[in-house]
Amino acid sequence: MMKDYAGAVEPLARAVEMNGKSKMAVWGLAECCEKTGDVERAIVQYRAYAEKWPEDEKAGKAKGTAERLERRRK
Repeated sequence: MMKDYAGAVEPLARAVEMNGKSKMAVWGLAECCEKTGDVERAIVQYRAYAEKWPEDEKAGKAKGTAERLERRRK
C-alpha cells in the first residue's frame, strides 16, 4: 500500500490549524513532513506533540525523533 505523504501534508496542516488539540493530526503532520523531507516542520510538530501531551505513550518517541532530526540536519 502506497502512502501519499506529500498529498497529506496540507490537509493535516489545515486540521492542526483548525484544531491543534488533535493528537492524530499533529502526529500525522509530523510524520508526513519527516517522510517528505520537510525536517524543520517535522521537528516543530514532533516537539509540539511532546509538549502538548507529555503523558501520552508517543511523547517520548516524538521528543526522540525531534532530537534525531535536529542532529541529522547539522
